[in-house]
Amino acid sequence: MPSSTAPPAGSRLEGGTFDTAGHEHGRLRTVLMPVLAVYAVTTTVYLAVGLFLTHVVDPTWFGRRDLAVSEWFAAQRTETLNSVAHVVANASDWAGVIPICVVLAVVGRLVWHRWREAGLIVGALLFEKAVFLSTTFLVDRPRPPVGQIGGNPPTSSFPSGHVAAAVALYMGLFVVLGWHVHGNRARALLFAVLTLPVVAVALARLELGMHHLTDVFAGAVLGVISILVVRHAQHTLWPADDRGPRGLARTR
Repeated sequence: MPSSTAPPAGSRLEGGTFDTAGHEHGRLRTVLMPVLAVYAVTTTVYLAVGLFLTHVVDPTWFGRRDLAVSEWFAAQRTETLNSVAHVVANASDWAGVIPICVVLAVVGRLVWHRWREAGLIVGALLFEKAVFLSTTFLVDRPRPPVGQIGGNPPTSSFPSGHVAAAVALYMGLFVVLGWHVHGNRARALLFAVLTLPVVAVALARLELGMHHLTDVFAGAVLGVISILVVRHAQHTLWPADDRGPRGLARTR
């Protein structure tokens, strides 16, 4: 006699399928733990590098060369450059990031019928922000002694959070828009266009006296790591929905 009792969440149903809710929760657990582990490792590495730069490297010849870059940028300051640098730097601040994320989320839902594109950007921004905040207050590397334009932020110099956010945002946009752009030339052009604001933000933060060159480089690397971590998590959650029209039809 057939039983009317529903199978438990996550159990195998007739025909080889799985209960969706239980299966999704299980996959979320398998993704969350590696992401937290990568966060812990990344933060530990950044703490070690930041403390090494601050307490060992800065007094050396390499530290003086690092500072010389900031001094050169400070020597080029003009009122116009300062104003432009402020505007450019704000492109990777939350005031510039949030509207882009909102637009991407709306477009992704209306046009591509999914949240994957916005999820990659938001996830990468959150990951880099978590590592950045955990690192900057503990390392507490002083800002370059060249005078900061626009005040002295509460966070320290290492790493550059603005550059990390710029990479997570604009290179993340390159990744998600690349899913819908066909042809190597078109993708190369897209990469060149979206690299420009990243470079501009890095130069602006140096011109404003906010960072050493090593801080900027560390921020850029953190942005790349953030994209890779979230991209891998997405692929683990939805392996069949990687890119292209077929993938778009699968995830709703």
